[in-house]
Amino acid sequence: MSVDSRAIHFRLENPAEHDRREAADREWEQRKARRTDSTLFLEAIPLVVQAEFGVWSKDDLAPLFAAVGWPIEEEPVSFRKGRTAGIESETISISLRASKTEQYLDPDRWGFGEYSRVWMTQRLAANVVDDAYRAALAICVELLGPPPLVGGPDARAIWRDNDTTVLLTRDLGSSISLAVFPTEPHEGREHWEWNWSDWTAAECWLVAPDAEGTRYGFPTWGYPEPLATSWPSLDDYIDALFLSLAADLPVLHPYATWVIWVITVADDPDAGFLQGWFSPHDARMEYRHSADADLTTVNYPAGVAAGRSIAEVVKSELRALGVPSPDRLTLSAWSSPEPQQIHTIRLGLEGSG
Repeated sequence: MSVDSRAIHFRLENPAEHDRREAADREWEQRKARRTDSTLFLEAIPLVVQAEFGVWSKDDLAPLFAAVGWPIEEEPVSFRKGRTAGIESETISISLRASKTEQYLDPDRWGFGEYSRVWMTQRLAANVVDDAYRAALAICVELLGPPPLVGGPDARAIWRDNDTTVLLTRDLGSSISLAVFPTEPHEGREHWEWNWSDWTAAECWLVAPDAEGTRYGFPTWGYPEPLATSWPSLDDYIDALFLSLAADLPVLHPYATWVIWVITVADDPDAGFLQGWFSPHDARMEYRHSADADLTTVNYPAGVAAGRSIAEVVKSELRALGVPSPDRLTLSAWSSPEPQQIHTIRLGLEGSG
């Protein structure tokens, strides 16, 4: 049986199949725990971020795969459906992939070449992922300068120029990835999808460090999120944002330090409020149900558990404010210290940007 916020699921299994699956899961966890060395990923970062991608043809990408030197999968397919190079062993799981531009991306319309993205991923033991990400971020900063945008989910550090965008991410407790893609085709397609479909941006928050030495720009367009029209839809925003802030700020420091947020009832100064902050070191939650009620304050150590705990309190206490729906709520948020600035924060409320 499994339970989520809106449903209960039951499943019947053959006992032998259940035992086989549990044994396979244990074997997988044991293998994953042995994957602690991120050296190959770190050594390959300069090759990826300094590669000449040209017009994103197979001839442009071939030197990168040759320089990395990992075995090529599915030879001699050679770029017809993309290309993957990598190493898969008891202690190493790493890959470099090039995505063939799919027909639906319409290269003539968006300006993609034969290939739409190159990305490198290493799967690692959960206890080393954050340190590996910090090391990768330091190498990227040494090569590219400070990132103009950082955020989450997945600890995003973004370097964007007119030709290419570099994106470093961390899948919590699982892997680190470095992607490069052509900037203008990628952003043009996203903007079209935002206008004409139900596409939503991947990030739930971004901070502009405005660090000295940053030589990259911001995306051409911003993408306001759909407003939360019900409590369950607001719950989804809350879970995503607060978990990411708690998990990602510690590995993005010093490019993002404090994110402070305040939720109030629109046009009602006598109503209660909720507020708090996240930082690399701790988190705080404060709330009161009305202007004359006592203020409740709870402090948390940094980390994923803080994000989950604060999200649960926020969901409960927002309902306790007595407003009929989320459209009565407003969000204010900012980053500290200066010159850091909030670029994007998504909570489905007016004022969230």
